[in-house]
Formats: sequence, C-alpha cells, structure tokens
Amino acid sequence: MAVLLAIGLGLQLYFFRHYPQPPLFGDPAGYYNTGLRFREAAARLGAGEALAPVFASVRGLFYLLGVGTVFAVLDTVRPGGVGFFRDVMAVFNVAAMLGAFALARRLSGSFAGGIAALVLCAGYATFSVQTGRLYPDPITSALLVWAAALYADAVGLGSARRMAAAGALLGLALIVRAQVLEYMVAVTVLVLAVTAGAWARSGNGRRLVLALLLGLAPALCLWAGIRWAVGPRDDVVRMGQVTFRPSYPFGFWQQLETDGWTGPYRFKQDPFYRAMEARARAGESDLLRSRARQALFTVRYVAARPRESLLLVLDNAYRLYDRPANDYKWDYPYPYAAQVTVHRIVVVLGVAGAAWFAAEQPALAGVFLVPLALAVLHGLVFPWPRYNVPAMPILLASAGALLARIALWRPWREPRTRRRVLTVAAPAAATLLLAWALRARLPEAARVGHALGLLLVLALPFVSIALAGGRRRATAWMAGGVLALLFAAHVARDRRWHETTTRLGGDVAGVEQTIRLSPESLGRLRAAPEAFVVFDLTVPRGDLQGATVEVGDRSFPGGALVPTIPRLRESTATGGRDRRAYPQWWALRLDPAVLPASAAAPLRVRLTVPAGSEATLRGDRFAGQDRDYEGPSLGDWPHYAALKIEYDGDYRTPVRVPLASVGTTSAVLLSSGERVALAGVHRVRVVVPGTNEGWLDWESGSVGPKGGVLVWAAYTGTRGEAELRPAGASTLRFPLGAREDFDVSADGWRLCYRAEPPRQDRAYGEYVLFAPPPRAAGPLPLRVSYRAGLSQEPMFFVIDRRASSADLVHAARRCGVTGNVVDGAARIADAAHNNYPEDTGRWSVSAVY
Repeated sequence: MAVLLAIGLGLQLYFFRHYPQPPLFGDPAGYYNTGLRFREAAARLGAGEALAPVFASVRGLFYLLGVGTVFAVLDTVRPGGVGFFRDVMAVFNVAAMLGAFALARRLSGSFAGGIAALVLCAGYATFSVQTGRLYPDPITSALLVWAAALYADAVGLGSARRMAAAGALLGLALIVRAQVLEYMVAVTVLVLAVTAGAWARSGNGRRLVLALLLGLAPALCLWAGIRWAVGPRDDVVRMGQVTFRPSYPFGFWQQLETDGWTGPYRFKQDPFYRAMEARARAGESDLLRSRARQALFTVRYVAARPRESLLLVLDNAYRLYDRPANDYKWDYPYPYAAQVTVHRIVVVLGVAGAAWFAAEQPALAGVFLVPLALAVLHGLVFPWPRYNVPAMPILLASAGALLARIALWRPWREPRTRRRVLTVAAPAAATLLLAWALRARLPEAARVGHALGLLLVLALPFVSIALAGGRRRATAWMAGGVLALLFAAHVARDRRWHETTTRLGGDVAGVEQTIRLSPESLGRLRAAPEAFVVFDLTVPRGDLQGATVEVGDRSFPGGALVPTIPRLRESTATGGRDRRAYPQWWALRLDPAVLPASAAAPLRVRLTVPAGSEATLRGDRFAGQDRDYEGPSLGDWPHYAALKIEYDGDYRTPVRVPLASVGTTSAVLLSSGERVALAGVHRVRVVVPGTNEGWLDWESGSVGPKGGVLVWAAYTGTRGEAELRPAGASTLRFPLGAREDFDVSADGWRLCYRAEPPRQDRAYGEYVLFAPPPRAAGPLPLRVSYRAGLSQEPMFFVIDRRASSADLVHAARRCGVTGNVVDGAARIADAAHNNYPEDTGRWSVSAVY
C-alpha cells in the first residue's frame, strides 16, 4: 500500500517539474484573488479596524469562502508559491487514493480490493495532468471519497458516529465546491424522502439518517449565513462565476443549436436568449423581468424540440465520464489513447460494482450518490465534463472492489458460468470483427455492427453479476440498461462516426484528391471572389515547411498553407501547446488560373511530405460522401468552441454541408511510387467564404484638370491586404495594419504611406495619393475594400476626420510633395461596412467543393 501511494505521489511531483505547467488563470486565479482579499480583511481586523467596513469589503465574495480560505492559507505559508500549491494538491490526491483504498476494502470485504483500487489510482493520469490547473478538485475528491468510505463503514457497522463524520466531510466538500452545494443538498433530501419507507421502519435506520443530517448541519448553517451575508450583492458574478445568480434560466437548452457546446456565445447572446428576447419584443413585455415567465418559456422551448433535447441530455451525461480529465492531452504516464481506454474500463467496472454492492446491501447505493448526481447535473446543464474529477476516486474504488470480488467469486470456477459469459463475449468479438471488415464497403452497416459489438462488450460485467441471481440480477440489468441508453444516445448524436485518418510520413509519402465539377459548379467557382483549398490536418510540430502542395498544374511550398484556427481564449494554450498543432484546417488561397479549362477535367490536389516529416490527414467514409460534407466545421462562426479543445482536442463542432461538386475520389501516394485508390474521401476541400468583405466609399476634395495629390489619415488593422480603387482606375494593393512606411504604384497612380506610432494599439498613418489628370475636374470617388479570408480577426479601414492639417501636409512633404495638397476625404459616402466582423458579420460558408 505504501509503495503504491508513493508511486502516485512520485508521478505527480515528477510531472510538475518536468512538464510545462500553466500559471494561475481563469477560475483558479479568481479563487486566489479571493483568498488574498480574505487575507487582507483578516489583517485589517488584526490591526484594529472596525468589523463593519471590513465585512462590507468582502461580503460579496463569501460564496467562495471555502476555496478562498484554502488559497489564503496556502499563500500565507508560501506567498505566490504556485509550485508549492501544486505539491499540496498532490498530497490531497494521495489522500484521495488512500480514501479509495479504504472504500474498496470496505465494499469488497478484503485487503485485495483496496490494493486493486490503489493500483488503478496510482496510474490514473488525471491526478497529475489536471492538478496543474489548480482547481480545488483534489481537495473535494479526497473529502468525498472519505465521506463515502465512512458512510460505507457506518452502514456496515451501524455506527452513528461514522455516519455523522461522513455528513461532516460531505458538507465540507460542498463548502469548498460551493457551486454545486444547493444542488447536492436538494438531491440528498430528495433521496432520503424517496427512500423513507426503507430506513424509517427501523430504529437503526432512523438513527443513521439523523446522524448524517447532524453531520451535514454545520455546513448548511454556514451556507445559510453566507446567503444572508451576501444578500443582493454578488461580486462572484462579476468575476465570471454565474452559478450562483445567473442572468436567466440556463441549462442544456442553450446548447441545442450548437451541437451541445457553448461556442463563441456568451450569456444573452445564445439562440435561446435571442428567442426569449424576440418573444418579449413581440408583446410579452414582462418576460425578461419575471423568473416564472422565463421558466415557462424554457419549458415550451424544450417541448418544441423533444428529440433533440432528450438526446442532448443523455449525451451530456455520457460525456461526463466518457474520457479522463486531461485538458492538454499529455501522454503521461502512458499514451493518451490508452488513458481513455483505461478510464472507460474503470467507469464501466465502477458502475457494475455499484450494481453489485447495492444489490448486496441497498443502503450502500448512497456511496454512489455523488457520481450519479453529477451525471444528472451535467445532463441537464453542462455540455462539457466539468465536475468528473471529484467523483472518480469513488468509481476507482468501486472498480477495484469489483475486480477483487470477481477474482474470488466461486461461480467463476463452474463451467456453466464461463459458458454463459462466452455466449456474450463471442458475439461481441464476432460483431466487432465483421464491422471492421465491412467499414469500407458498407460503412452504415459497419457503424451499426460496431455499436452493437460495443454494447455487448459493455454488457459483459453486468451479465457476470446477473448470473448470481436474486437482487443482483435486477440491479445489474438496471445499471447496464442505463449505461447502454447513454451510449446509444451518444452514438445517435455522433456526426463523426465515419472519420478516417491517413498518416503522412514513412510509407505514405502523400495524398491525392480529385474533385469533379459540373459546368455550372466550375463556372460558379471561377467567378467566386475568393476561394481556398483546405486540408484537415494535424501537424505535430506545426511545421509544413518541407511539404509540397500541388493544385492543378501549379506547385506550392508547404509553408504557403496557413492554419485557420480562430485565436480562441482556450486555457490549454497556457500549457505550452503550439496552437498550430491542434487538429484544424490549413488553407491555401485558390488561384482561378489553376482551375481546369472545362468540366471534362477534374481539379486535382496533392499534398506530399518529405522523409522524416509527419502529419495526419482526416477523411470520411459514408454513403453520402459525394453529396454532402459531414464532419468538423470549417472554422466559420459560431461552429467552434474553445472548451471543446479540453474535451477531445478539437475546437470544431460537427456540421453537415451540401457539396457543390459532383464527385470526389481519393488516393494515397506511397513512398515506393505506387498510387492506391481509397473507398473513402480525404478532407481536402475547396471552400468559398461568404460575408467576409468590408469596404469604405468616400470622395476627395475637388481635383483639378492636371490631377492632384490627395492626403488623409486612417486607422487600419489588424492584418491582410486591402485594395484602393479610384473610380475608373487600376487597383492599388496595400497592407492593412502597417507599422512601417510603404509606397505602391500602378498605371500612373501612386500611394505613399507614412506610418505614425500606433494609437490605442491600432496601426495609424497618413496616406498620400498621387492622382493623374482626371477625365473631368471635381471630387474623386474612392473605395478601399478588403476580404477577411477564413479568419475571425478584425479588419478595418477607418479614416481619421480629426487629423490636423499640419500633420497631413508634413506627411505629403515626406512623400516628396512640394505644392498644394487636396483633402483626400472630404465626404464619406458609405461607412457602414468598413469594420469586419462588427459591421459585416463574420465569414460564413458560401459553398464547399
């Protein structure tokens, strides 16, 4: 036991010192700052300041009293010592491991069960990789698993003292993780009320329940005091913690239109709120002021989407325990794919163990109240696995206890038991093998077979438990049925089930995509203002410099491919991960000259990498692959979510878009020179963006018959290239966001730019336009336009009407002008589209080929 605990602690300490660790940010930074405020308040009291003003300075933060106190104490011991904070959290993780040992030993009735749980805990990567974020989860994990262990002891021994201790630890855990306190108390009261017929019949049952409530009472009294103290003031909401006082009813309905993920939306911007706002404008004026009316509107909103709502709730609950918390996807202490497999096995065994032990002694079902309650909470509210870390030590203990029980179970020695289990295992293996064999020819049938095979695999531990008969059979079928329902809902909502991967490098030197176009689609693509060839790639080092891209008969260096991931405020970037290494679309602007001369010839695209390089290209194989693109979004707003990176390493939500092409064939190019055709299609597409152009129209002052020099000042940003189009003249191309001087010319026109120091962090400077003699004297119409490409980053060209005449004349002199100058921006004609994306809207997908 000591060796396993030492291994668990040693892995964490090694990880903290040899892997990149993030600084304090997000919620933990808020907890830390709250702790500093509490420390300051304590110091002010100690200095003799009156209680009333000190209390008023922090009372809006009392919702975070538990976690804030923890950070205050840690900072008192080691001020600013973030590394020390992590080491302390690692000790709490070890305490959670020890609690899992104690719980598993009690559930299994053997020392072997505790050791089995410790083996699972010692190699559980989340203890290391997630602790670096400095959430209080290690503390709540330790408190909750020890509360569960004491509860199990109390049930087994009939000890009111241990039950009271279990209630006290549960209350303390909830004070530390106060966001779920009221929910968990409500669930506890509801469960006690529903099961009152069982425990109220015996004196021992009543005594234990009373002890549990007495143990929980101090935390409830403290929380009541906090509620009273905070009152209408709630500083926590201003910190971004909306759990305690949300602006309006929130839950899964906010994610119905975003595939279960909160994308770039924020409160009061998501489709649910927009619909509520529209209803209020339509005549229900009290809707935005009445909680009761908002609740009724929410019920109607959900009722109008019954299938989507049900599937989303089930899928949210499934995702909570689908994979380990590992925001950075570190391969530590073993590959991430193996971590996911181990985690899923632990969860299935943990649920099966819950069924086994609850059947033996129904009161032990209370051990698993927290994991079950969190699953329900996530189903109804959260689309990402927010709180699975505190529940996992309980499931690890249950899984270890079950393994020990099964290993020592006598019926396993009977041939009849082994034959019954084999009747499930053999069809599972056969179905999975058949699905694997059919995946290329019959992808939909293979999908069904794969799901059925996995369901049979999931059924194995529950079938084993059901063989014991009695109550074990009923609880096994119940728990297995719930797990199967969650899995089936996840499969039904999965829009990336047909994803394939091709690893470039080694034997595979490159890939080829052939896109067939109809005459109409070719004409539309040729006439498109802008188009891009995109590749769904993962580039481990974010470097494609040695690669080669061929489009039609033109060749481009790999460095011409640009990653398109929006600059999201994702927390995982803080861990040192290069954003270019995420799965994302890499884009190359399509030159219309490389398109085939007629629809008789296809558009051919190739990507090759040199020896020693590597990349992963994704693709798809499903029946409608020539009619539709279905897969991760192309980066268009709002089909991406920063939080999704933490869940599965991909920020893009899945979409389905009809293809404008008539067919696609794909192949891999082997290093031996052989070309091998594929049944599926690579995610190599041509995208035409829409709503991504901005422009500004204006007129200069009067220009004489001999031409003139126009001068104006403007703010520009933040990147890209713009076009200046004087009426009836050639186009002058120039950079946006320029911080240095430039000079461009074409057909007698010359644009000279003189950069000034940035103003309000925006590029600023004067533009001097040398205009040749006009056809007719008078004001000269001018237009600046630009396209955002596949980017969400701002672009703008804003003329400064307040620029001083002296500065404009000085800029003209710096450009070589000796005579008079003309006001280059005398009248603005159209300024409604000169700021992307605020004025124009973010880019959308116009067509995909």
